[in-house]
Amino acid sequence: MFSSVLASLADKDLTLSPDGKSVTVRLPESQLDKPNLDHDRSYVFSQDRGVLDQIADAIEVPQQAKFFKLAETKMTSAAEESELRKQATDNTKAMLTGMFGSLGIQVTFLDD
Repeated sequence: MFSSVLASLADKDLTLSPDGKSVTVRLPESQLDKPNLDHDRSYVFSQDRGVLDQIADAIEVPQQAKFFKLAETKMTSAAEESELRKQATDNTKAMLTGMFGSLGIQVTFLDD
C-alpha cells in the first residue's frame, strides 16, 4: 500500500564523506500507493439482500465492483490516517543504518 522510500532515493540524496567513513542521507517522504485489490480472489463476504435480489443473483452474477471501489476508498483513508508513512520511514532508516553499519560507515539522516 505504500511505495518504497528507497525507490525514490536519488544519487543527490546520498553524500559520502571524503574519508568514506560516514554518509549523509536525505530520505524522500514516504508515499502511499493506490490500493490494488485482486478482483479475481476477492469477494463480498456478507451483504443483506432482499428476496427478489437473491432470486436475481441466482440467475446472474451480482455486480460487486461498487463494493470493491468502496473497500479501496476505505483502505486509502485508513492508511492516510495511520502511522504507515512514519513506519515506512523508520524501517528504511533502520535498514540503511544496518547496511551502512555493516560496511563500517556511520549514517546521518537529514530532515526536510
